Amino acid sequence: MDIKQLRYFMGVLEAKSITKAAEQLYVAQPALGLQIRKLEEELGVDLFVRHSRGVAPTEAGMLLAQHAQVLLRQFARARQDLLDFARSPHGRVTVGLTPTVTSVLVAEFAGRCREHYPDVVLNISGGLSDRLIQWVDEDQIDLSLSYNRAAGTGLSAEPLADEVLYFVQGSDDGKGLIDDRTVPFKEALKHLLVLPSRPHILRVLVDEEVQKAEQEAHIVFEVDSAGAMKELALHGVACTIMPIGAVRHEVSQGRLQARRIVEPDLSRTLYIIQSRRRPASKAISAVSRLLRDTVHDFAQRNDVGWRSLSQQ
Repeated sequence: MDIKQLRYFMGVLEAKSITKAAEQLYVAQPALGLQIRKLEEELGVDLFVRHSRGVAPTEAGMLLAQHAQVLLRQFARARQDLLDFARSPHGRVTVGLTPTVTSVLVAEFAGRCREHYPDVVLNISGGLSDRLIQWVDEDQIDLSLSYNRAAGTGLSAEPLADEVLYFVQGSDDGKGLIDDRTVPFKEALKHLLVLPSRPHILRVLVDEEVQKAEQEAHIVFEVDSAGAMKELALHGVACTIMPIGAVRHEVSQGRLQARRIVEPDLSRTLYIIQSRRRPASKAISAVSRLLRDTVHDFAQRNDVGWRSLSQQ
């Protein structure tokens, strides 16, 4: 089994026809059919079921497709890395960001990437932490910033910052963030709250602390959109718990009031997630360093609520 056979196999799988695949791959149909038969003989399984309209993958064919996609991506990456060895970082890098992280640093990060690595095409994917980690593990994205620690040995999870959580409510007096004002966690629980549903990491964290406090939380809405949570707080429908970075514009305008939660302090850790199984290209390594630097710089600001954990 070699790369050429895997390419032919995937071509037939996608075209659902040996005839169409031969045209798309610029290969003679008999030669393509022979390569597929040789692959089946080597593996000892049927990869396709032939019928009047073309072909359909067998269960063994679908299994091979999963491996072939990964192998072909790795082969392309290895080839590109060697071709790019002496060149400046360039190519496509896909970064996954949670909604909160996106609202805080995406503009600055993208601008820095464009300035320092103009030949890199930055592709940004959004999602919740669990989904982003899964995408890194499946090689759908190159790296991510996530609030969950990656499980298993195939991924690395480097802590970059602790994100402090705040009690957020509508502002009656036009004052937003007041540095010397805090609210005990038990006091925050007395208010009507809107929070994400499980398994969102923020909800899991709050639920764990509620159990420790042996007190009931008045969660009247479960909303998995940070924007919708803010709207409910802005209109006085419910209060919420979230990082200050997600509401910093509304707080600076005096439309929302945010108080740091104490007794205990609530925070969640932001990790950069990458694969241990695949060597990072020059472009991925460069973007990864830039992402670390950007998080560290934002952690020095007083309107984001991050405490840097990275070594600078």
